[in-house]
Amino acid sequence: MFQPLIEVAFIVIYAALLGLVFPYVSPGVKNYGALIPAAISLAAGSLVWSILALVGMPDTEAWIWVITMVAMPVAMGFGAKYYSRFREQGKLDFVLKISNVIDGAAAADKNADDVVVLSA
Repeated sequence: MFQPLIEVAFIVIYAALLGLVFPYVSPGVKNYGALIPAAISLAAGSLVWSILALVGMPDTEAWIWVITMVAMPVAMGFGAKYYSRFREQGKLDFVLKISNVIDGAAAADKNADDVVVLSA
């Protein structure tokens, strides 16, 4: 019953560890944040695991783990490279717009002196 939850947790933890290590071994970290490589790794690991499970590979054998754990950093490396390239070419300008909106909302929250009291 809890085995699928443990498998998902393991993939999430592995993706987080890869995301923590990746900025130190990869150039061009300034073009993407710390979460983008981890998110790419998590998405790739989930996709590879799902495809292998649907094909019929049992999760009790080591091959599904080996394939998934090798595919995650490979996908993270290529995905971060292409994300960085697309961001430099301006194809991902919406990411900058969204981050500016979020930064503006955070700044507005810090400067908010208005107090709203709701009463019945």
